[in-house]
Amino acid sequence: MIMSHLFKRSLPPYTIILWILFYTLILGIVVELVQAIFNREMDFWDLYRNFLGCFLAITFFQVKRYKKNLTIISAFIVICSLVIIEQQALFSTLSLKYQQYKKLPILADFSLKNEVLLWSEGEIIKHDKASNNNSLKVTLAVGKKYSGFTFKDVYKDWRGFNEIEFRFRSYSKNVAKLCIKITDLTHDEGDHHYNNRFNYCPKLVPGENTISIPLEDIGNAPNGRKLNLDEISQIGFFMVDLTEEKIIYVDEIKLK
Repeated sequence: MIMSHLFKRSLPPYTIILWILFYTLILGIVVELVQAIFNREMDFWDLYRNFLGCFLAITFFQVKRYKKNLTIISAFIVICSLVIIEQQALFSTLSLKYQQYKKLPILADFSLKNEVLLWSEGEIIKHDKASNNNSLKVTLAVGKKYSGFTFKDVYKDWRGFNEIEFRFRSYSKNVAKLCIKITDLTHDEGDHHYNNRFNYCPKLVPGENTISIPLEDIGNAPNGRKLNLDEISQIGFFMVDLTEEKIIYVDEIKLK
């Protein structure tokens, strides 16, 4: 209502812009403060994004109103450029997720550019110079109870498949347990209880390891409910109470 009143009045374009940006700032701060009350982190980058969106709308209508004003036109071009830069990460993520979907039933083989962004940590390396196959190399450090990493953006819908297969390599001389946890959205939105997810700790031997898990076992893992195979959220990997640094290579994860 206030915005409509400002545009209807015969105010200079710069005055309108300043007033609208002022209201945007106040509203953005209020929203961030309210989010903090409900245990959500304040993100002042959101204020920047609010300004970009507001500026884009303002300059768009001002360009239509003052078609020969080079300052307004220049501002509109600058704001469009900033919006594109801001959304570039989103566009890249959407492209990566689409390519991930096209690879099914392979969930991860590290053949995609920027596939490492789907993981909490690690680096992609080639098996050898003559090979086109890649792996995710992850180093698990000592000094804490749990040392691990997460496939944080796994493809979510596993319906129609019977099992999941993991291929790892380890060059450690000692056998160690690598725990695998699989969660769904219900688990993530709840109390994150250990018994409300799938947990499995197979032994990782020196050399190549292939671990297969029936999806039926994963679905039946939580106490008192079924794990939703169409809402898988994450796959976590961790070791407990390490006494020496461990390096793990993830070669492939696929559904079968």
